[in-house]
Amino acid sequence: MMVASTAVARFVYRTLLVCSILAAPALAAAPPPPDALSPEGRSRWDLSALSTAVDRAADLPPAAFAVLRPGESRAVELEGSRLQLTGRGVGWAELPEGPREATLLRVALERRDAAEGGWRPARHGWAWVDGDARLLASVLWDGAPDDWSAPPEAAAYGPDGVADLKIYSTEIATGPYYDISYGWDRGKGTPVSALTTPSYATAGELIAASSWDFSVNTSGTEVAESQAEITAAETCNLNRCGYTSASGWSLQRTDKSFDNTANLRKDNQSVQFDTSDPTKRTLWLRAGRQNEGKTGAFGSGETGYCFTTDGSGTRTPVPLYLFGHQDAKGYYFAPGDAWAGGPFNCEQNVFNQTCGIPNLFDKLYTKACGTHTGKQGAAAIKNGVVRLPSGHTFNAMLVKVYADFCVYSVSGCLALFKADEVRTINYQWMVPILGTVARIRSEQNVPDENSWTTVDETNIKFGLYPPLSITVTGQTAGSITLSWDPGALPQRISRYKVYWDTDSGSASGYAFNSQTHPGQVSFNGASATISGLAPGSSYYLTVTSLSDFRNPTTGVTRTYESLVYPTQVFGDPDKVYPVEVLATTAGGCTPTQEVQGLRITRQAGGTLRFCWNAATDACLAGYRILGSNDATSAAGWSTVADVGNVTCWDGSPSSRFYLVQARGGTGTGPWGHYGR
Repeated sequence: MMVASTAVARFVYRTLLVCSILAAPALAAAPPPPDALSPEGRSRWDLSALSTAVDRAADLPPAAFAVLRPGESRAVELEGSRLQLTGRGVGWAELPEGPREATLLRVALERRDAAEGGWRPARHGWAWVDGDARLLASVLWDGAPDDWSAPPEAAAYGPDGVADLKIYSTEIATGPYYDISYGWDRGKGTPVSALTTPSYATAGELIAASSWDFSVNTSGTEVAESQAEITAAETCNLNRCGYTSASGWSLQRTDKSFDNTANLRKDNQSVQFDTSDPTKRTLWLRAGRQNEGKTGAFGSGETGYCFTTDGSGTRTPVPLYLFGHQDAKGYYFAPGDAWAGGPFNCEQNVFNQTCGIPNLFDKLYTKACGTHTGKQGAAAIKNGVVRLPSGHTFNAMLVKVYADFCVYSVSGCLALFKADEVRTINYQWMVPILGTVARIRSEQNVPDENSWTTVDETNIKFGLYPPLSITVTGQTAGSITLSWDPGALPQRISRYKVYWDTDSGSASGYAFNSQTHPGQVSFNGASATISGLAPGSSYYLTVTSLSDFRNPTTGVTRTYESLVYPTQVFGDPDKVYPVEVLATTAGGCTPTQEVQGLRITRQAGGTLRFCWNAATDACLAGYRILGSNDATSAAGWSTVADVGNVTCWDGSPSSRFYLVQARGGTGTGPWGHYGR
């Protein structure tokens, strides 16, 4: 069935688009790397050997390469040419200047044949685009789409900068048992120069860099971080300085050396998500215990802290994170933001004791003195790319969290009773949804923020993350085989979970997974074969990592799962861990049933919604939407989108007329009343 639409082209494309992507400079030396020649079915591409193009594509209209999810298509027409773009996957592209998050697009250029009418294939190939719709790289061939014999032309464009990240309150204030993370503490006295490659002598030089490679950190004391309920199993957890189980509180736990009872260090930190101010959201640092159960002086033994008013005194509250901006997604902070509590005014907010065992000078007082401001606060510094020991790469925001005050042993805070000084700096690399993926802490009292050369503690995380990459390694008439790279440090991954469906996980939840349908999935290490699939059908698949963690306080073991597509990092919902791959089973047949009931409606934002009646053809593997500006000739029709077994599709094609065909493994069904 064919339906006419009066929709006009949503975007305007300039000749520069065709010049940039379809006239890329030819490579006279080595051919493009394998990942550039056969990128489909992958989620990570090594394009570092591509030549860097002289002509930059940064000034292309952003809409030209707007992100397309796997399976989505867009047609672009201008002055005798038509560009067909189809999303084929998301992942990371290793470019000559470093890693960038990328969407893989299949590209086909057609030119109008003035003599015969219709469109003639001209060039085809692949393009990689970042989240800001900037062209990263392209590999193009001359000829028809099925002709790959001509030497390819390839180039990397490499736009400057990284994604403009925002950290939202909902990405940090998660509930108990939401996730688990594992990392390395390199230990007190570790040089700053040993943390990254290339190395930096001081903390100031490290934070001045635009990207950070922590992948050299593959050993140390293992740390687990989680969020739990506040229960009686936690030391000094109830009715202690506002440290209660009231609604809105959650307990952030850090268990260092959690597999070794003798060396276990437990830190509990309680926070509250405050919704009292309609103009912003604040995550307050209220109270907690560090180094629980260990005897020793301030800085080495158990220490409690309290930053909320209770019956024993009035205290200055400390905002851990302040989300001072708002957009359609909610409250967030961004680089350039800074916040702090007011200065402490000789407040009793430190417990220097093992809980329940009174000691001399077991209550300590804090305030400003000398060069110490008497405050705790934080600042969002800048965005950059961070690579972790597992090999995962993220766009991250560098945030500074600091404490700066003097400590006194008696009330009144006289200089004679000053017990210690604190100027402690935490630099942490934060990723939306995943939180802090790397953190370094200075020693207790450093002279400034930048000159220190050794750390007191690190937590450089290697999981729990989804697979580093996923590759389709085999297809039969009824099965698809996947292989994945779990990362360089998979020791905390207990097992994996495979999801699949005939439409993308971004459209609806996956109908099938290896837990609910175990008989269809056969695992072999970091690979799996999914069987019982329909011949000639397209499937969207993803993989997650599972970890069984035993809480050393309660003894309870819980299973945690890494992120499931489409809940993805970073700020762009289309990218990038976890990834989803698209694969088609072999075989099949050609439908004979005509698709009926095509309806087109305009949606908010200008997109079009195409809906049709479901076909019942035994050969049905999905549908193909065709478009044309000329309903009088069969020559002008071309594919707008191939979709799975769905009955609606949203898009922004520029054609005036449309029809839908049933799609099978060996061909498509009849057009309807026109074009038979």
